[in-house]
Amino acid sequence: MQCADFITGTCSCVPSTQNIRDEDVPRVQQIILDTLQTAADTGFEAERVEAIIHQIELSQKSVKSNFGLGLLLRLFPYWARNADAFSPLHINAYIATIRQRLSEGPYFQELLRQYILFNPHRVTLVMRPDEDYAKKEQAVEEARLKVLQSTLTQQDRERITAQAAELARMQQSKPDATCLPTLRLSDIAKTSEQLVFEPSTHVYRPGAHAPSSKVKFSHSIPPTRVYPESDRCEVMWLPQPTNGIVYISLLSSLHRLPAELRPVYPLFRSVFTEMGTRSMDYRELSHRLDLVTGGLSASAMVHSGYNDLSSHHEPVVFSGAALTRNVNALLAVWREVLLESTFSNQTRLLMLLRQYAAGIANSLQDSGSSYAMSYASSALTPAALVNEQLGGMSYVRSLNALVTRIEEEVAATGSSTADSSVINTPTLGLLCKQLQDIARWLVKEGGIERALVVGDEASLAACRQAVPQFLYDIHSNSAGTV
Repeated sequence: MQCADFITGTCSCVPSTQNIRDEDVPRVQQIILDTLQTAADTGFEAERVEAIIHQIELSQKSVKSNFGLGLLLRLFPYWARNADAFSPLHINAYIATIRQRLSEGPYFQELLRQYILFNPHRVTLVMRPDEDYAKKEQAVEEARLKVLQSTLTQQDRERITAQAAELARMQQSKPDATCLPTLRLSDIAKTSEQLVFEPSTHVYRPGAHAPSSKVKFSHSIPPTRVYPESDRCEVMWLPQPTNGIVYISLLSSLHRLPAELRPVYPLFRSVFTEMGTRSMDYRELSHRLDLVTGGLSASAMVHSGYNDLSSHHEPVVFSGAALTRNVNALLAVWREVLLESTFSNQTRLLMLLRQYAAGIANSLQDSGSSYAMSYASSALTPAALVNEQLGGMSYVRSLNALVTRIEEEVAATGSSTADSSVINTPTLGLLCKQLQDIARWLVKEGGIERALVVGDEASLAACRQAVPQFLYDIHSNSAGTV
């Protein structure tokens, strides 16, 4: 809705709509103004404002692979206009200023009135499609060429002919590759960079059994133990310059997941934070995630054994991130998602299932070669076969069959998500139960075998007690999962 023009040094508020009739333009314009006026009169929910500020802060501080380039691109417009080039980096100061002004009164409401509602400088731009646009463009181009041809002298024609011949010669000649950057074998280090982990923490897991094997890290420091019991999960601490953000990953496994639940796991991975919990519906949960986290996600990786291609491993990684000050809040909402997620809302599940199936269908065109490679390699190793079953064309076919069956049952009941009807079909009911069983199984049977905490020194210090206690609580309360 807002855009900045760094050429003129101004900002614009640009609400836009599409697919409306010409006669409805004044009505839509009035609706936009009425909506802004209502916002100026009634204000904004404080928690929603805080959630948006929180997400902006996270996006600015998150260190990605192109973080340095992104910083340069943010600095350049200010430098080009002789302003303080480093002012975009003062994110903490800006956020503190916004919070201070919010505490003093209706800050955003006054901005709405001053810069939008009471601002007479306004332009309404209406763009209409022209069915003859391409033909008109062609006619203009042909007319322009005729004018140019009529003004060319014989010398001009000879010059153009010579330039065309020179261009053809250059295109057919072998390019000089010596001018390009070259990567030589000597430029590649013979050994990879070794990550240095801080001492691991072992957390007791009540009632569980010790894994039959442990992953050994040659570069990790010998672990210390918080709880003296023999059965435990390992917390690994990795100091990195994360700009005040803590990244936490929890490792579980699909290896013993019952066969009837395995085809449902990809859908579970997509919807497990979208259905709500015992104490929060999906809207409240979404708002809570925006307010205190950078998001929660689940992923599954299938790979062959390191020394035996006939074996395979199926780790599941739950990932989350938060600002250092929100670590305890992140762990609290994570605990609720892991232990108290509910999947009983069939209407909500149907909507998510439709979106999920549409997304996969849309990916087929761009990722066709990946699906073909997955299908072709599925006969080579057990790991490749599982990958095909959980994300290849075999899975796409089974998903389409499931969606078709559910849509037929919904049509037979005469219900529709469009009119807020309560959906209740046998297949959706079974799917809800299977998703609930996966949530329960991952905590009780799959277990959390290992956790990785990544952050700067201050961030890791804030997690020293909280993360082990969180894992202890998860294992202690797993018997009470829904």
